[in-house]
Amino acid sequence: MKKILYIIVIIFTFTVQYSFAKPIFDYSLYKEKDVTKFLDKYVSSFGSNLNINMLTEINKSANLFLEIYNIFMETYISAYEDKDRKQLLKKFEISLKKILAKKDNYVNTHPDILMKTLLMDVFSNIEPHTNLLFDEQLKQLEKSRNPKQFGIGIFFVIDDKKGNLIITKILREEVKKSGLKINDKVIAVNDILFPGNKDITGKDKDKQYQEKINKFFDNWKMPTKENNLLQKFTIERNGIKKDITLKAGEYTISSINSMVINNKYLYINISSFLPADVYEKFEKALKDNNINKLKGLIIDVRDNSGGDLLSTAAIANTLLSNKTFVDAKAIPEVIKKFGDDIILDKVFKIKTTSKVKVNENIPVIVLINGSSASAAEILAGSLALNDRAVLIGQDTFGKWIGQDVKDTLKKDRLFLVTTFGLYLSNDVTFQGDGIAPDIFIKPSNELPLRKEKSLPNYIKLSNTIRKPKLEINEKVCPVMENKITFDDEDNVLGCAKLFLDNQSNIESFKKEITTK
Repeated sequence: MKKILYIIVIIFTFTVQYSFAKPIFDYSLYKEKDVTKFLDKYVSSFGSNLNINMLTEINKSANLFLEIYNIFMETYISAYEDKDRKQLLKKFEISLKKILAKKDNYVNTHPDILMKTLLMDVFSNIEPHTNLLFDEQLKQLEKSRNPKQFGIGIFFVIDDKKGNLIITKILREEVKKSGLKINDKVIAVNDILFPGNKDITGKDKDKQYQEKINKFFDNWKMPTKENNLLQKFTIERNGIKKDITLKAGEYTISSINSMVINNKYLYINISSFLPADVYEKFEKALKDNNINKLKGLIIDVRDNSGGDLLSTAAIANTLLSNKTFVDAKAIPEVIKKFGDDIILDKVFKIKTTSKVKVNENIPVIVLINGSSASAAEILAGSLALNDRAVLIGQDTFGKWIGQDVKDTLKKDRLFLVTTFGLYLSNDVTFQGDGIAPDIFIKPSNELPLRKEKSLPNYIKLSNTIRKPKLEINEKVCPVMENKITFDDEDNVLGCAKLFLDNQSNIESFKKEITTK
């Protein structure tokens, strides 16, 4: 009797476990056989000796693939044919083989991790801005959007030509007080040297450089409140080396900061268009500083990587009366590699109203640079091409395409799919090269910045070429202290002020510059 009962318990247990292991829907019954064949290859990579937990995870990851695959297909449903689907699936097969060949035991033995790695690898290589974010990436994104931050509070770029690490932005008053400055070259952190390209030689140069880079940044770990130790930065400025010791701390990144220059000009720095309240803060800055009683407005979108297009349009609406702000159009080139007859229905136009907040007689300057991207350069371009602002600085990044955020079944994933190109009036777009300023100011410490057109698989549109009306070296610009960006030698802002002092006239400004 006990033996019979024991057998019944085993059968019952197996039945219950198997029922939980069954997928939400059986992918083998999926209508697209090419898809099920690919998933068969994915499942077979885990071998045949699979326990119930492993089967459950495989089923979940297979269903995750079908969810994301269907979202992508539905986005371009009117254009896809069998050949397009097969090309996409071929990319998945190639990526799967590549990931498995790395023999990463953790990735290759965890179905959920392997599938997420596979999906991110494929979609991130379709074009630069179609992307899939999971778990940790989403946490990092949310953290970056939080105005409350903790850390050292500096941004930097790596000069690929000279192998230097250059500080480009300071976000904390304490860092400025320590003596660290923008454009300082960081030689070492905690006595671990930053590798220069010229120090790496031989056939394994790339590998050696990457190993040394990894060692450097492993040493310079992101500080937390728990491991907040002193960090010693060895910097070089004008050929002189100096040690500066810093400790991380709390600081706030505000999307909008403003100041009045010489009681005449309102300066507004917009660091990002991501926060939902960016327009309200911009409008408040105009009102609190009595913009219509001043002699000029300077909007700074340098190092602004973009954000919400509607927030940007709302800001443009305070300056532009009854103009087309931006024209979004479907772009057949978006995934041209998958077929020749792609037709998207993502088309819309944003127009401003007559409700301007800034008197149209008040001159406007927009400061731009190579890190002004997407919504930031759209704002600059729209104001410039509608003759409402003069652009001063350097060429922008060149991202003039937009993404839709696609709904997924769970909140632990985010799928961004490029669906439209961005144009100004008369079909003008600066996708790839970026928009050139009216007054180009060549920096004395010119750093190599990546452009949209340098990204792999970037989308090429029919670009308009815009040339500067005047090119000058920043050394001829007067130096200004920018209390908002912690830049003691902001030449670009200095030239913007000088331009306004000269009745916002390029010829008058040019004469003033040449006499200095």
